Amino acid sequence: MFLKTFILLVLAALAIAYPQESKIKVDKPDVDVDAIENRVVFLTNTHHEPENAAEGGQIVVTYDPPAADQDEVARSLVKSFTIAIGTGSGTAVDDKFFMESEKLPIPTASSKYVIQLPQQMEGKQYCIVFTPYAEDGVTKPLAPNGVPMESLYETWFAIEGSLAEGTGPAEFTNTYDNSAAAAQTQTTTDRTAEQPAAAANAPQATPAANVNSGSITISPAITAFIAVLFACFFI
Repeated sequence: MFLKTFILLVLAALAIAYPQESKIKVDKPDVDVDAIENRVVFLTNTHHEPENAAEGGQIVVTYDPPAADQDEVARSLVKSFTIAIGTGSGTAVDDKFFMESEKLPIPTASSKYVIQLPQQMEGKQYCIVFTPYAEDGVTKPLAPNGVPMESLYETWFAIEGSLAEGTGPAEFTNTYDNSAAAAQTQTTTDRTAEQPAAAANAPQATPAANVNSGSITISPAITAFIAVLFACFFI
């Protein structure tokens, strides 16, 4: 009886310690992007982090200006663009985005855009969408072949949301301030905090025991396992 209980407790601890594989189906369409005739490269090297986003967390989108051989063409056609979170399936993204940024200019250097996700989201697949706009900021620019340009999107990714599909908000407004003024304020705050942080890290009197001090860190999984061992002796 003791052995059976011990095995069950160990399995329970391991189930908590190891992350579970996503149960949400994520589309991975095989698309030859370069074969799209009405596509022009107005952004390059785009990606988002973390790869496995979670509700209530942040997504950081990194994007670079057009490649040198595409820069002149891209800037003559695309006057602004937006970064959005899209939903849909296969190679089709819904026209109404879950979230869309303000109109952004084509960058001249590597740039980042932060998305603050709501605390509760539907558990389903999402993607990052880049949509180009013409001079009027409303219509899509025409590619050299006269056809409106395509939006570009990254690979679909799953969010293990706490809401059932179809029960969450249809859209939301990004609450993270990506303005240049906010970025400058954040930089100033970080620099101001350096001195107090340095003082806090100065040698102190002998501190109380801390599981994170020194060179050994006790992970939650190990702590849970130790707790399981102690529990076994009292069963």
